[in-house]
Amino acid sequence: MRRIWTILTMRCAEADRLNAIGRDHCTRSEWLAMRIHQLLCRGCRAAAQQLRILRENLAELDQQTTDEPTLPPAARARLQARLDAARQDGSAD
Repeated sequence: MRRIWTILTMRCAEADRLNAIGRDHCTRSEWLAMRIHQLLCRGCRAAAQQLRILRENLAELDQQTTDEPTLPPAARARLQARLDAARQDGSAD
């Protein structure tokens, strides 16, 4: 009976909070209530979609930043030449 009451009385702010903290931090009944609320509430469905897109984009950005950066070979050669020249100038002092 408590589950039904939770489902029927959930407000948008509570649904948003549960959606933001994620399934791993909710009870089954909370998650079910939030999902049912989203089925009934257009605004919460839109907010959930935006949060899902944001999470996907952040995950993609995180993946891109953890990949090893690469320089084009010509830029790498110019940079290496300047570093070598700076070392030679520094060692002549």
